Order: sequence, then C-alpha cells, then structure tokens
Amino acid sequence: MDAHKQVTVQFRVVSGAEFPRTNFIGTIDPYIRVYLDGNILGETRHFKNQQDPVWEEDFFFDASRDEDGCLCSVLRLELYDENRTRQDEHVGSVEIDLSEVPPETFDPIVKQEAQFYDYDIIYKDEKRGEKLSRQGRSPTLRVGFLGSIPSWNALVAQLAGWEEEVGLLVDEDSRQLYAPLPGGEGAGLYGGIQYLLPRAVHFKLVTASKHHTGLHLDFRCPKARCLRIERVSYHQHRKRLLKGLRVYAEATLTNLPLFTDLGRLQLLASKRRAAASHSVPDTLERTGFPTDVTGSSLSYKRVSRAMAAPPVALLDADSSCVYVPVGNPASPAAMLQLDFGEDSGDGGRLGRGGGRLEGGPQRAVLRALTIKAERSEGQGAVWCGAASHCARGTASASDGC
Repeated sequence: MDAHKQVTVQFRVVSGAEFPRTNFIGTIDPYIRVYLDGNILGETRHFKNQQDPVWEEDFFFDASRDEDGCLCSVLRLELYDENRTRQDEHVGSVEIDLSEVPPETFDPIVKQEAQFYDYDIIYKDEKRGEKLSRQGRSPTLRVGFLGSIPSWNALVAQLAGWEEEVGLLVDEDSRQLYAPLPGGEGAGLYGGIQYLLPRAVHFKLVTASKHHTGLHLDFRCPKARCLRIERVSYHQHRKRLLKGLRVYAEATLTNLPLFTDLGRLQLLASKRRAAASHSVPDTLERTGFPTDVTGSSLSYKRVSRAMAAPPVALLDADSSCVYVPVGNPASPAAMLQLDFGEDSGDGGRLGRGGGRLEGGPQRAVLRALTIKAERSEGQGAVWCGAASHCARGTASASDGC
C-alpha cells in the first residue's frame, strides 16, 4: 500500500428513517455497527424505541486512492435492535462501495465540501426479513463524508527529513506530530495534530513555557461553525506528550471537519482573560452546588433544588441545564453550564478533585460559555459554548463561535 496515496476520511452516520417495529411492545432500540473492509470501526449510541433516530456520529478511517482518485474500500453499516434479555438482533444492512463515490470527495488537495447520501436498508434474506418487510416501511440510512486529509503514514512520509530543519517532533505510537511555531519561541508554543482513529482527529496548540498562566490558547477558522475547544492546564507538573515535549497547558480543537481549508486555521496565544482562570469547584460552591451529590443522587432535579436558593444560578428545566455565572454575578464574562440532558460520553463530568464526579446513571456535561457583548433588538446576550475539560480545578472559557 503506497503511503503517499493514503487518506484519512471523516465519515458520519447521520440518521435513520422509517425503521421497522421489531416487537409488539415497543418499536426498535436501534444502533449501527460500522465496518470497513470487514473490520469493525465501532458502533453508534443505542437508542430506545426510536424509529427515526438521529446520531450525528463520526468515524475516521484510512483508505488508499487509486490512479483515478477513487477509494479502494467498502463500508458496511449494520442495523441492530438492542435486546436486554437475548442477543441483539441484526435487522438489516447497507453496503457502500467507496469506489462509486465521486473521487473529489476524498481529494485532500482540492476544495472539499460535505457530501450526504441516503441508502436503503436491506433486510436479512430470511423469514424474519420477509416479516419485517410486510410492515410497508422503507427504512433508510443517511450518511455523510466530511472530507479527508493525508493519512498519518502519508503525512510522516511527506515530512521525512524535516525533523532537524524545523524542530519537528513525531511519535509513531500515539500518532502525534508537533512543530514549533514561528514567533512563539518565548512562549514555547507548538502546533500539532493527533490521529485518534477511528473516532477523532484532533488539532493541538500547546505551551512548554513555565509562564503559561498568562496565556490563553485558542483557535480561529473563518466561516467555520462553533469550534469546540478543550483546554487543560497542569499547574504543578508538566505533562509528557512525547519524547522531547513536556507541556504546561494544551488546547485541543476536537470538532473541525476535515473538509476545512487548514490553511485558514489560526492558532492563537493571547493574554489570558480573567474568566478563563476561575476554579470550577469554588465557583460551584459559591452558588450552593451540593458537594454530597454523587452516584445515583446526581440529577438535574437534585442539583437544581439545592442551587435554587441562591439567586445567581439560572435554571432551565426544559433543557435540564443549570447556568452558573463566573466572576461577578451582576455582569459575568462567562458561565458554567451543567447539562443533564446530553450524553456525556467519556469526559466533561464534574468533580471537586480533578473535574470529575464518578458513578451514577446520569452525568452532567460541563461546558464553559462566553457571554458576548453584542445584543440585538429584543434579545439578550448571546452565549457561545464549547465543551471544556478541567484539570486540577481550572476551567477554560471558549468563544469560538
């Protein structure tokens, strides 16, 4: 396989429509398993009783382009119905021959755009499939291709020999690559990329300077939608990212579509704003956040009841969110959002010791929201949020919208 012809593709399972009923009691508890050339990439979230699910979940994979620019791989998407008492049922599938997708969709050199397609789900060829087809529904699956970039192997091959000339740092095991930024020598700034296939490709901005407390690390990209930036500070000890690079702080851009013109991506280091350096535990404690809420006690109802007495906390029962002002409650520059209405995945949970609250069936996603100054007629301030990781009690506000 020629490394130079390899690309990393961003593929999205968007939604499903008209899924069949699989039992008399409920409808279907659907999820999708994604395979590339017979190898599993992963599976989507599991929904309960949902015939028209919306996933919007991304998968990243490497594939080779032929002489015409087409990909030489096959995607297979299998629809399953989750069952608690027996084995999950394989309902049907979609097979996508990537060689039939227009080659410009996967060309990292040309300007790319997101491409979306609808595919009919084919039931299993057996009596069960015939029974499901009699319901008269036409199940479909919407998917999207959100661009491509050179694969890790292709990128390393392109940059071979540049290590000494530009100070490039490469780690094959973790698939991370960093380069010192021009003009950022005094701040010890490095820009980088990390391939976390099959679920992500992250863009990084880190500082190796012990004077990092005065810096606010950020990203800008013209015409891009809201940028989700995760910031972590290591106040006492540097973190080793790879050999030759230990950092005090890092900012990670986690949701940039691969069709974005990376030449327009800006990495910024500016003077830290006051709102970006407040202690999360202290901020919550001042508003009455109950420190004994753990495990099964963690819920919007329990937390909002405890925080309702202080007038500074804003409660939104419709979205199951609690908003806590950062800094001066009368005119805060930012807010913490405790979102109990969204699946948190692996990060963003609250806690006193390191930004996490362990256990429990319900997890609050923690976000830092910047309040923009501009107002329009009949509207209040605009809140613009991004998911933020917290380390050793430090929150980071983002205004990337």
